[in-house]
Amino acid sequence: MAGPIPVHPSETFEYVLQQNQDDPPEDQVRFRCRTLTGRERNEISEGLAALVAEDISTTERVAAVGKAARLCCLSGVQGWENWFDPAGSPVPFPGRREAILEALHPADIQELGMEIGYRSGLWAHPRVEGAVSD
Repeated sequence: MAGPIPVHPSETFEYVLQQNQDDPPEDQVRFRCRTLTGRERNEISEGLAALVAEDISTTERVAAVGKAARLCCLSGVQGWENWFDPAGSPVPFPGRREAILEALHPADIQELGMEIGYRSGLWAHPRVEGAVSD
């Protein structure tokens, strides 16, 4: 039986996007991430509270989960390694937090955000959109 998921915001973890997990390690872009603080989790959870409302539309649900994933990325992504542009130059980690979202594809923001949210205890599983933990 698995124990509780520890949440230590000062510790980082490495994450490789699903699309790159079968690539050789030297070709994988590695994202350095951290779990969210209690304050960050609470702020994101407040935005997700609308998901339990029965009268919310599918569009509103998708928007709420997407916003949560973006907020998780803004707080949780701390850097990346081994990311190169088409010309072969390293893609630098931006100095401005909001620029993280500008550098990433929306699907990658979703995947990273879901993983950070899962490891932070926001939802039950990183691949289940809208599955918010208690």
